[in-house]
Amino acid sequence: MLVRPIRLASALLLCTLALLCQAAGQPYPDRAITLVVPFSPGGGTDVLARLIGARLQAALGQPVVIENRPGANGILANRSVLNQPADGYTLLLGSYSTHVIAPLAARQAGRPVEPSPAAFTALSILANAPLALAVNARSPYRTLAEYLAGAKSKETTFGSFGVGSSAHLMGALLASTSHAQLTHVPYKGSSPATTDLMGHQVDSVILTVAAIDKLVDSGHLRALAVSSAQRVQALPTVPTLSESGFPGMADMGWFAVFAPTPVPHAVAERLSVSLVRIVADGTVRTKMAELGLEPVGSSMDDARTTWQRSLDSAASILSKTEIDLQ
Repeated sequence: MLVRPIRLASALLLCTLALLCQAAGQPYPDRAITLVVPFSPGGGTDVLARLIGARLQAALGQPVVIENRPGANGILANRSVLNQPADGYTLLLGSYSTHVIAPLAARQAGRPVEPSPAAFTALSILANAPLALAVNARSPYRTLAEYLAGAKSKETTFGSFGVGSSAHLMGALLASTSHAQLTHVPYKGSSPATTDLMGHQVDSVILTVAAIDKLVDSGHLRALAVSSAQRVQALPTVPTLSESGFPGMADMGWFAVFAPTPVPHAVAERLSVSLVRIVADGTVRTKMAELGLEPVGSSMDDARTTWQRSLDSAASILSKTEIDLQ
């Protein structure tokens, strides 16, 4: 009488084990992926995130959900990602600001340094992100020289996308080298900064080209200089900082996709290879150029090297200039 129940129990156990084994061997990804963005919707970082997210969704065959977590120059986003399992299902679109300047500013203030290369795996540098200094279109300043001359005679405010951001560093360097009275006004993203600039609440902004180029084209803002080594396609008439008399301030920014460590190597490789292919696509490269970005699409090894080199370079700048990023 007990034979049938025992056989049934055995069959159920075998089925359960089979399902568990099948689930364990399920190829990545088998569900939605979240791409966390450290800044508010509508800004240049958000635009890039949605471009990459849509392509990554097509490449991996699973939804890629964009989640905006602005605040504290990426620290809130960093922590939210690090609190998730390191399984490749929660990624972060980080930047030079969030992964270079922010941790150095934390060290400068004696706070715990985050994020560190030990906490995140850099999957790919997507693009270099030149910065632009812009004023309201009604501003009397038409060149960087005029702007800095005006800032020497009176306090001039500049908005950025956060304390300890690459834009904050650029403004501080301009103030230090030109002796201008530039006062930093941090925002939780590019969109609120440009809104206040158009509303005359701040005198200027330093943001990514991607965040201001459309407003320049529409006549709302006037760009005075860009931080790239060469003029950018999105703002071809705007001179570089080097052309304007400030060499050595080029390429102070990039965007990259990160995963919390220790993400499985096979998952990290698949994500990295997918991102490299996405950036290599001609349509994506054209769109990036239109956004004022310079496409890169690096391997994981190159991304890690770039991140460490940027940390070393920025630390050297801070030690020489004694700029306070708090």
